[in-house]
Amino acid sequence: MLSVVGLGPGDPELITLKGYKIIMSADFIIYPESSLKIAYNIIKRLNPPGKLVPMRLEMNGENIDNNIKIIKELAKKNTVYAVEGDPMLYSTFKELYKIDINYKIIPGISSINAAAASMKLFLGIGSEIINIIPGINDYKKLKNLVDQSNTSIILKPRMCIDALKKLIDSGKYQYYIIENVSNENERMLKSIDDINKYMTVVVIKRYI
Repeated sequence: MLSVVGLGPGDPELITLKGYKIIMSADFIIYPESSLKIAYNIIKRLNPPGKLVPMRLEMNGENIDNNIKIIKELAKKNTVYAVEGDPMLYSTFKELYKIDINYKIIPGISSINAAAASMKLFLGIGSEIINIIPGINDYKKLKNLVDQSNTSIILKPRMCIDALKKLIDSGKYQYYIIENVSNENERMLKSIDDINKYMTVVVIKRYI
C-alpha cells in the first residue's frame, strides 16, 4: 500500500495526526525534490525512522515513468509519498496520478487555510463565492476572475506582479499578502511591490 500524505504548509506541527502516524511508521518516505526543499525540511523536522527517498519530477514522460517504477517497487513495503500542502491541490502528485497500484490519500492543510488562519480572515461567509487563481499575468483575465467572486486567493503571485499591481491600483479591492505562511519567517506584506518569494499568498476581497 502506498500512502500519499499532505505535509501541510510548512510548520511540521500542522500535519494531521493521521499523516504523522503513517510517516513515522513508514519504511520509505518519498518526497519531491526541489530547490525550495519545503517537503524535505518538514520531514526532517519530524525525524522519521524510515529511509528518505528524494524524487525529481521534471515534465518529462520518460522520467515520470521511471519514477513510477521506483514507487511501485518501494510500495511492496510500507511506503509514503509525502508532499507539501494537500496532495490534491496544485500538488506534484499530479505527475504520478496515473500510477496503477493501490494507494490512499491523507489530506493536508493547504497554504490557503494556513494563510487565512494567520491573518484571522474569513475567506467565505454564507453564500459568498471563493476563487482560487494561480499566477496569471493577464490583467483582463485576472480581473474577470476576481470580479466573479467575493474572495480570490492568488497563489504564486510572483508570476503575475504586473497584472496584480494594475488590479490593486484601481482602488476597488481590499487585499492581504502573506509570505512563508506557518514558517518561522512568516510575515505580512503591505504592498504588491514587496512580493519576492515564491511561497506567497495574496487574498483579494472585492467591494460589493
